[in-house]
Amino acid sequence: EIDVMNWHMGQNPVSAIGWGGRQRRVSGDQYDFFSIEYVYPNGVRTHCAARQINGCSNKKVEQINGTNGYA
Repeated sequence: EIDVMNWHMGQNPVSAIGWGGRQRRVSGDQYDFFSIEYVYPNGVRTHCAARQINGCSNKKVEQINGTNGYA
């Protein structure tokens, strides 16, 4: 998702903040869900969320929302 947003914005974010956690994994040190907000130089904020949990939907969706609609 970050690659698509960087392509769309024509630049890289200047900051990011995120969180994640472990809901189902019982071993290792990897989180199984994540949520990240990126901020671009022009002040635009984007959001990325992902999960890696067995039994959940595996679909991948990228959607860009704007004042005139979405793509």
